Amino acid sequence: MLKLNLRRKYILLISCLVLLVVTILTLIVNDMQRKSLLQSMKDHGRLMSELMAKSSAEVAMAGNFTELEKDIERIAKKKDVVYVLMLDKEGKVSISSLNPKTNKPLYPTGYKFKDKAGRKAARTRQTLVQTTHFQGKPVIDISAEMIKYGKRWGVVRIGLSLSSVSQAISKTTKRVLLFALLAIALGMLFSVFLAEKIVKPIHRLAEGTKKIAGGNLTAKVEINTGDELQVLGESFNQMAINLKSSRDRLEQQMEEIRQKNRETETIYTVVKSISATIEKENLMKSMLEVLVRMLEAKDCSVFVLNERKEVIEVFKIKEEIYDFSEIKASELGINDFSDFHNFSSLPNLNLKGAQSLVTPLYYKNQEVGRIAISRDKDMPFSQNDTNLLTAIGHHLTIALENARLYEEAIKDGLTSLYIKRYFFMRLKEEVRRYLRYGLPFSVIMLDIDHFKKVNDTYGHLVGDEILKGLAKLILRRVRTTDIPARFGGEEFIIILVGQEKENAFKVAETLRKRVEEHKFPVSLEDKPHLSITISLGVSSCPEDSKDDEALVKIADDALYQAKKGGRNKVCLSST
Repeated sequence: MLKLNLRRKYILLISCLVLLVVTILTLIVNDMQRKSLLQSMKDHGRLMSELMAKSSAEVAMAGNFTELEKDIERIAKKKDVVYVLMLDKEGKVSISSLNPKTNKPLYPTGYKFKDKAGRKAARTRQTLVQTTHFQGKPVIDISAEMIKYGKRWGVVRIGLSLSSVSQAISKTTKRVLLFALLAIALGMLFSVFLAEKIVKPIHRLAEGTKKIAGGNLTAKVEINTGDELQVLGESFNQMAINLKSSRDRLEQQMEEIRQKNRETETIYTVVKSISATIEKENLMKSMLEVLVRMLEAKDCSVFVLNERKEVIEVFKIKEEIYDFSEIKASELGINDFSDFHNFSSLPNLNLKGAQSLVTPLYYKNQEVGRIAISRDKDMPFSQNDTNLLTAIGHHLTIALENARLYEEAIKDGLTSLYIKRYFFMRLKEEVRRYLRYGLPFSVIMLDIDHFKKVNDTYGHLVGDEILKGLAKLILRRVRTTDIPARFGGEEFIIILVGQEKENAFKVAETLRKRVEEHKFPVSLEDKPHLSITISLGVSSCPEDSKDDEALVKIADDALYQAKKGGRNKVCLSST
């Protein structure tokens, strides 16, 4: 595509304006001339037809048609006349002018016109002027009625050619175009002169602007015209100096704003994430995912400590929650958790050598854990990252404490399973979920066989150890989406979400076998392990019932059947 600079555009603009003005003037002059010539031709034709109609009526009344033919042929030879016709009272041709090529009448005697113009002319009662076509060319047709002594003898029709009008307009157009070419030439010369005075300084300004747009704020322009353009050039140079100074300040401020926005966005996202749930597992999972994304980390972990600086829980982005209650700091590759400052000191986390950042978590001036993130070696952490992680740690500590209090409220202190009240709340939710979405679920109720004998023989402390050991086996067997709870005493109950009765039976049977095969460690000098068995009852929604209390009653009845049938077995509901 052709590109034009400002100078050429300026010349082209002036030329186009001149051409536009000349064109408009040409059209106006041609239109005025055309209207004037047409009106003159119409007036001349009207006068000629009326005079001929008057004289022809007298001749026709005298019956001298030879004289009429001479008059018609005389008029037909005049300039611009293409035909002269005399029509009788019925509109038929009585006399026609001759065809100059064949010397024969244009229309035969008795011919009656069928076109619209011909019919109108035959019926006219006054002089009629209309535009029609003759032999494919436009003509002005003038018709006048022949009347003598109140008697109508017929109509005279004269056709005038418009070729002379076209020729006159063509001559005028040629003269105007010649004038237009001269005007365009003068306009171009004038525009070249103005371009040298105006466009060249503007071009220098444009070049300077282009340099500044490219980042070169030291660019200057030299304009010495002694007028407003020179003032504009000086102002431009000063503007470039001010822009450079402003850009330097702005870049510094923008960097500070970007950092603050990043910190604010990260903290807001973290707070929003940890505020969405109170349950520790979901809380940590969403929080770690947000940290990895917002801090562009490779991995992220949270270590929860007890009062003795022992790791009791570890949360990792790529793993489920693990129980580290029996793991000491030394087992993670460190002597004391207070020495843990980076991932390189934790070889069994497979992060040795990574860029890492570790921040302690405090609650009421007591260290309760550490949060650690890692990046690739080519992405070192800055002081801003440290400040941001410290701020996030504060919110995380509060969220963890709230989650801990919530767990204490919904979990059994001995077994860490859910309490009975929480179980029924979740059971009602699952019933509502089924009624709305059709998602089935099952309930397993289980009881330790002869547990009273264990308490009576070995004491309640050993009985508590058995309950805790059984709770651990249950947690290992069920999924994180299932709801295991302590129902009371040695009774436990589980909601298997999304499981129908057949699958629930398999889960219950697997759990029964594992309990039967497991050696439960106890604090007895002469007997370090005990074995127990359990009985289980299963009910399912919607197969057995769609009512929460009824499902528990049906599972309890099935458990009773298992007890009655010899214990250490799984019974399905008989519904």
